[in-house]
Amino acid sequence: MSEEKTTENLQSAMSISSGSAGSLTIPARHLSLLELFTDFYGTHKRLKEFLEKFHQPHAQSDQLVEELRGISLGDFYKYNFNDQGQLALQILAEIYAELINREKKTGRLKKKLSAIFLNI
Repeated sequence: MSEEKTTENLQSAMSISSGSAGSLTIPARHLSLLELFTDFYGTHKRLKEFLEKFHQPHAQSDQLVEELRGISLGDFYKYNFNDQGQLALQILAEIYAELINREKKTGRLKKKLSAIFLNI
C-alpha cells in the first residue's frame, strides 16, 4: 500500500466519521485499525460502524459487546493473515479493555465479562 493511498484513506475515514456522527472524535489508533482493512469492504464497513458507535458519549455497551464479539470472531482469519494482523489484534484487545473499564464504572462488569470471554 502506498504512502499516498494510506494517508488519503485515513483522512477519508476521519471525515466520514466526523460527518456522520456530528462532533464525534475517533482516536488515530482506532482509525489505523480501520485503515488496515480498506481492501475488505464488509470488514471495513463493520469496523467503521462499530467505531462510530463505540466513540459516542452514551453508547449502548450491550450492543457494543455483541458487535465487537462479531467483528473479532467473524473476521479473525483476515486479522490472522494480514501483514499487520498483530497490530489489529492489539487494537481490538485495547478496545475490549476499554469496554471493561467503562463497565467497572457502571457496576455491570460481571455480565459484560461473561459476554466478552465467550470469545475465548
